[in-house]
Amino acid sequence: IKYAGADTDSMLESPPHTFCRQISKQEFEEQRVTGSQGAIVELLEGIIHDKAMSIKDKKKKLKQ
Repeated sequence: IKYAGADTDSMLESPPHTFCRQISKQEFEEQRVTGSQGAIVELLEGIIHDKAMSIKDKKKKLKQ
């Protein structure tokens, strides 16, 4: 009797496991800041380039 996934050939075809690694507090802070800044820049650019939004609405959104 053979069970699905029990033979050695299927074990060789499975993707390798990846694990998280612990990072320092400083590295965490750097990632937090750069990630947040990138998201804010993307949001602001989206507002600026939105053709459907009026200039008045854009100014209002950018002031928030």
